[in-house]
Amino acid sequence: METEEVRIENVRKECHENKFHCYGKSYVYGERVNKYERRLRTINFIGLIVPLLFGGYLLTFGTNSIKEGAVYVGGAILFVQLFFSAFALVFKWDDELAYSLEATRDHNLLSQDFKTLGQFPPISVKELTARYNILNEKLKSRNEQDVKHDLSDKERIKGMRWSLREFKRPCVSCGQIPYSIEKTDCPVCGKY
Repeated sequence: METEEVRIENVRKECHENKFHCYGKSYVYGERVNKYERRLRTINFIGLIVPLLFGGYLLTFGTNSIKEGAVYVGGAILFVQLFFSAFALVFKWDDELAYSLEATRDHNLLSQDFKTLGQFPPISVKELTARYNILNEKLKSRNEQDVKHDLSDKERIKGMRWSLREFKRPCVSCGQIPYSIEKTDCPVCGKY
């Protein structure tokens, strides 16, 4: 049977491990947020700018001044925009963006909560265990939701590298502490 001191130390270690992994996932989901925001912003921009330019030109100079080639170019651009809009709808980029925002926030908060509990544990083992169990259940719930939007192996490696860099830990494979997010030959922290 473990003593109170050993139990406190074990819970603190688990808190630091969970903090580490939650931070990496927060980074990866944040990268997804940036990716989907860029894509959707580009689609929306093209969808608005072409009709606005043509409409403004027609209102200013009239229909007789427009060149036939400009209509074909504008039509082709809008056709491409419609294709990508349909692609975004089918693959639910807006839902992925919303989920990634939520996952980023939750993993970041969990990382901070685990960090705080690991650094400043309550004196009572009972209270520490209760608070740890609550955080662990939140993490379990978040991980169950993440299964629907699971991370690729490359994303996991990138998240690992980001966490190693943030917490100045050496990689278990190459033994290096990453100081940049640049790719390396390490299969654990660098090949993404």
